[in-house]
Amino acid sequence: EGDVPIRDAVLSVNGGEHRIAFGRDLREAGRLQARRLQVQQSLERDYMRMRQLESRYRMLFDLSAEPVFIVEAQTQRIREANSSAHTLSGARTGTLQGKKLLALLDKESRDAMQTIVGAALSSDSVSQIHVKMAKPAREVHASISGFTQDRGQFLMVRLMPQGEGDTVAAQSPVLDLLEEMPA
Repeated sequence: EGDVPIRDAVLSVNGGEHRIAFGRDLREAGRLQARRLQVQQSLERDYMRMRQLESRYRMLFDLSAEPVFIVEAQTQRIREANSSAHTLSGARTGTLQGKKLLALLDKESRDAMQTIVGAALSSDSVSQIHVKMAKPAREVHASISGFTQDRGQFLMVRLMPQGEGDTVAAQSPVLDLLEEMPA
């Protein structure tokens, strides 16, 4: 009822007087290869979907008017900061990555920030505090929430100038985005 893929080998015996043919049915190997190809194509589609999702998240993060920092919880070093965060802290774009979060704050505010960081890591809710920036010197409202990604703990830190933070904190698209992200 059709072709059957077979791998064969012929063996000469008795000085070439007789020959013995051995064959192996390759249908199962073909099915496995087809399945492997399906899985590979599925992985490539998932990878493209994840890249598109990451691109949308990146655009939302970068274009947000709300100053947002993504901070490694263990080292408290800034992993990412959007352009609004650079503007608020008086830094050139791209210069905050790798710096300590506490270095942006006035010395008197660092202990309070350290305490609230611990609270944010141990709670599912958003922790809030008022702190003073080092440069430029100004009071800000800080909202911190912890999250886990790639088996590491991170903090999303939002710093809003005093007075603006109360209205923005309630309707933050970045906070909504973080809550919707897969773990």
